[in-house]
Amino acid sequence: SEESTISTKFFAIQVLKNTIQKRWICMRPSFQDDVRSFILFYFFENPFHKESPIDILVFQIIFAIIFFEWPSDWPSFFDDLFNIENSEITIILSLKLISFIGYEAQGNNITSVGAFTISSALENQIPNIFLFIRNLLFKNTVSKEIANASFTFLTVCIPWIPANLFVESLFFSQLAENFFENSELAESIIPFLTELVTSLDLPPDKQGIIFMT
Repeated sequence: SEESTISTKFFAIQVLKNTIQKRWICMRPSFQDDVRSFILFYFFENPFHKESPIDILVFQIIFAIIFFEWPSDWPSFFDDLFNIENSEITIILSLKLISFIGYEAQGNNITSVGAFTISSALENQIPNIFLFIRNLLFKNTVSKEIANASFTFLTVCIPWIPANLFVESLFFSQLAENFFENSELAESIIPFLTELVTSLDLPPDKQGIIFMT
């Protein structure tokens, strides 16, 4: 059954994750290549065509690999991630992966040089992140699932994206203008705006920008 298949793969990937986190740099290059291929296949050709408990394990494996390899051995990682043109589930997983990387990197950047490097790199990618979201949301037809995933992603990103980049960017004003015109999609943006106002230390003039939208 599908449930037993997921359970079996969950256990196998859990073992793989633990091994990678502890011994990645000691593994044979050929085995490392096999792991990368497997992870990319899972991520871009999702075998279950839906979200599953395995996703978080895959995210942890990817983070562990880029922790060791980025930027020297995987310099195109972020560029590849922001150029995804694939299925809806792949896009949703991409958004969740970026959120996961940001959370993990920010949580460990004080005690880990590798996490600090990834955190800094991700901050440099903020314009590309906004462009990635914009390209998803401003298409003529965007599903409610993609909209929900995008705004959930932006909400998760609030702690590590500077407030001024949210409220002073062209992306932000376009976001508000476009989504309040669509009553169904407006339901997705309101929780994000509420969290943005309550979580960030915004001066009154910046709060006004949000409320006026």
